Amino acid sequence: MYVYHDLKTDCGNIDHLAIRKDGAVFLIETKSHFGKIIKQNGELRRNGKSFEKNFISQTHKNIFWLKDLLKTRLGYEPWIHAVIVFSNGHVEPHLKIKGVAVINVSFLSEWMRRQPGNAKAAATLWPEVENLKNELSSFAPNRLARQPALN
Repeated sequence: MYVYHDLKTDCGNIDHLAIRKDGAVFLIETKSHFGKIIKQNGELRRNGKSFEKNFISQTHKNIFWLKDLLKTRLGYEPWIHAVIVFSNGHVEPHLKIKGVAVINVSFLSEWMRRQPGNAKAAATLWPEVENLKNELSSFAPNRLARQPALN
């Protein structure tokens, strides 16, 4: 698995981009907020109140940016598994808003293991991951690293 950290985008940054050998692509946003994280009226909230930013909207903007980047490189848009991970908050189980999973950090490895790969991306993106490093380095130099496989 390759993991890229702090990728600058047109609309902020992607905290972590992970690409698995089976073609699964993960966009991971991390948040350190405390409190009870819930979905209420279709919106992500902490202790029943709205966040200062719309994290779902921010994540969607980054998904579209990444899809555009990969489409330019590959000629198609691979599926992006998007997740917002809270390191300190208590997240309501099975939380998903507009296609974005919201989980506690302790469930990240298991969540990633459960996401399907993509045969087309495995055949086209994975062989290009080293070359992609150069393109991504223009956004945040030297931050792409090979990570041990999840068991």
